[in-house]
Amino acid sequence: MVTAIGHVWYWDCVFELLMVAVLTLISLHSYSIFRLIKEAKYKWFSYSFAVIALAFVGRIAMNLVIYTTHVRKVVSGAVIATFKHVSASDILWHYGLFTYRSFMLIGLIGIFLIITESKEKKSWILMLYLAILTAFTSMQVPYVFSLTAAVLMGLIFAKFYQNFVNRPKKSAWGVAMAFFFIFASQVTFIFASFNYSLYVAGQVIQLLGYLMLLAVYIRILRR
Repeated sequence: MVTAIGHVWYWDCVFELLMVAVLTLISLHSYSIFRLIKEAKYKWFSYSFAVIALAFVGRIAMNLVIYTTHVRKVVSGAVIATFKHVSASDILWHYGLFTYRSFMLIGLIGIFLIITESKEKKSWILMLYLAILTAFTSMQVPYVFSLTAAVLMGLIFAKFYQNFVNRPKKSAWGVAMAFFFIFASQVTFIFASFNYSLYVAGQVIQLLGYLMLLAVYIRILRR
């Protein structure tokens, strides 16, 4: 049985479309910096933010398919033809959610490994494996995903905050606070299964975090 919060799915789509726009802008900006100065970390920043954007795109598509009647009927026919005796909504929900969580964790791990200047290929392979394993495990224990994402976000925030302490600039402070808000949203999501209002609160906090990143991006462009 699909356990999605059906009555707020459309707000999910609105919030997540905004986050996709922010992440896409940051990804393109990072790649433009890479093309200009040929520093590899900006290329990997671009890829990491693009993967997170794709995670949200996949989640939006999943919600549209599951909760939009006409689209669901069309897609359900193909799903049922492939997976016999299984609810199409369940298949779409589980595969879509697994893909979203995998991409999200891979993107966050990419950002973490870049800012910690990890160049060991074995570390990347191990972390990618753990991301997929965590996404798979979270299908049975949902809070595992939010807990893992919160830990990664917390580490990313700590690194950016340390960067602000070492080089106190408004842009550094803005990035640190943006990741703090996104970290706080993942902490909120951990408890969302006990209270659906916390899910909505988590989405709002997460959106605020990404909008703060957009504000920093715009400030940098103006310079």
